[in-house]
Parts: sequence; C-alpha cells; structure tokens
Amino acid sequence: MDVARIFFHDEIESLKREIEDANFSSYTILTDDNCEKYCQKELINLFSQFGDAQLIVVPAGDKNKNISNLEFIWNQLLNNADRHSLLINLGGGMISDLGGFAASTFKRGISFINVPTSLLAMVDASIGGKTAINFANFKNQIGSFTDAFATFIDLNFLKTLPEKELLSGFSEMLKVAIISNIDLFNLLSANEEFSKKITQDIIKQAINAKLSIVKSDPKELGKRKLLNFGHTIGHAFETYSMQNDASPISHGQAVAIGMICETQIALQLSIISPQEHYILVDVIKNFFPKYSFTINALISLISNMKTDKKNVAGKINFSLPQSVGCGLIDIYPSENIIQKSIEFYHSL
Repeated sequence: MDVARIFFHDEIESLKREIEDANFSSYTILTDDNCEKYCQKELINLFSQFGDAQLIVVPAGDKNKNISNLEFIWNQLLNNADRHSLLINLGGGMISDLGGFAASTFKRGISFINVPTSLLAMVDASIGGKTAINFANFKNQIGSFTDAFATFIDLNFLKTLPEKELLSGFSEMLKVAIISNIDLFNLLSANEEFSKKITQDIIKQAINAKLSIVKSDPKELGKRKLLNFGHTIGHAFETYSMQNDASPISHGQAVAIGMICETQIALQLSIISPQEHYILVDVIKNFFPKYSFTINALISLISNMKTDKKNVAGKINFSLPQSVGCGLIDIYPSENIIQKSIEFYHSL
C-alpha cells in the first residue's frame, strides 16, 4: 500500500504533473452543499484542469454518509466516468469516506484524490486508506481499505471553518499523540490556545505520526488498532447524539469523550498510572466542553458499543493508553468497568 502520497500547497506543481501524467479520461468533483459554496471555486483556481469536471453535490452532514447517497453518486458517475476516470473528493471527512468508498466500488474501482477542507479530514479521514458509509444508524459499518491516488492539503481551506470544527480535528491530533508520540503530545498540550497549534508543521507531524502506524499495519491487523483509541466509546456517544440531540456533537467531541472514558478504563485495569491518567484527562478536559447527558443513556451507549465493528466474539474491544506516547490493543473490559468509566465522565 502506498499510503504516503500527501501533497501540501507548496508541492502543488508536483501533484499537477502526476495528474497530467496519469492521463485520466475524465474528472468528477464530489462535494457537499457547503463546500460547493465556499471551496469549489478555490479548487478550480488551484487546478485549472478540473474546470470542466462533472460536479456531484450531496447534502452536508455525517448523517448523509449513507447508502442512498452512495447510490446517487454511482448513478451520477454513470453519466461521465469510466474505469480510467478520476474522482476528486472535495470536503470534510464525510466526503472522503463516502467518495472513497464510491470510487473503490464503481466499475470495480476508479482512482480518487482527497482534497480535505476540514482539519479532521486533513489529519485523519483523508489519509490511511479507510473508506466507509454509515449503515443501520451505526458509524462506518460498510467500507473498504482503498488508497487514494493522492491527498492534497491546503490550510487555506480552514479559513472558513468555525472554531468548533477546528477543535474536532484537534481531537484526532491529540489521539495520535497520546498513543504514539510524546513529543507531539507535549506540543499539543502546551498551555496556549489550540488554534495557535494549527500550523502546517504540526499538522505534518500529526499526519506522519499516523502514517508511521498505518505503514506498519495497513489492514489493521495489529498496531494500527491503536488509532481506535477513544473511538469505541466515542462512536457510541456520536451515534447516541445523532439519535437524540437536535444539534448532534461532532466526531471530534465524541472522540474526546471516548478518550476520557477509555483512559479511565485503563486506570481501572491498572494499565495506566494514576498520575498519567490525571495528565491525560486534565489536558482533554481543558480543550473540550463537557457533554451533558442523563445517566439513563448508559443502556443505549452500551448497546451501541456491542455493534462496533472492532468487536471479537461479541466482546467489546478497546485500544487503551499505557502511558503518554504508548498504548495497548485488544483489551476486553467487563461491561461493569465500561459503565463505571462513563459514570466517571458524567461526574466530571
């Protein structure tokens, strides 16, 4: 797997040459209705060859990463695309997940480029070769491991984003630092506004931290499972919020909740020391607002976790921090321990 084809703005000419050399038969841009408004024109200004591309627009929001929109994209691709076409995924994590899966399956697979427009997509969703749609109200249940032709990262796309969206991506940067890179963690946890840490250099460090794991285990058979830290409980909260809140929490906010709860599970299992537990929980709390929910949600949250795709033989599977910069995979705590971790978060 060639997972490291990441081009930043100052490398755009190299990417343009690679696109030209590939001699694609046609171009199609997939985006959502927000990015169509704010980002499509900028993309064409950067890549003039995309000026005549077919445009496919889907509604924004993770709830639209579904089989209905997947089918819509396939039908639109039938109008213009063949096996030698290129799909350009312009948007956040929802678009790179949905578009990547559509491309990986259309005519048994066509090439695609990710152009992430959110911090979350830049540091996580658009790199590493995972594509997926939500199914039956659960996150990322159907998908594939398929590498993009390339990923193009331009921090200018972040200028239109509200702080809440930047914070969502910052959560994934913290996650990869906690389980693999103490130096990055020290940078991210420094006592200053998180927005001052959204620089190309630090984003590159976060991407490289993820890629170093992905390269060693592309299909998530071992070490790559570390990247699931915060996601078992995080996805359960994200699903719960989508089902119960008028304004659902972001993926990054859900992962932040998951990281606190799962660090607490590590403490209960004596995997992490009380001092390291305090450090991690305190840092995450400092950046992310508390999510309010009733303790009656416990039943729904545990039920959501039981459908997690990482589970083995019906047991809920976790990747947990052992210390800052180091983690363990394939941990199966009891439901009682999981419940206590959620109660811990509720009590903060």
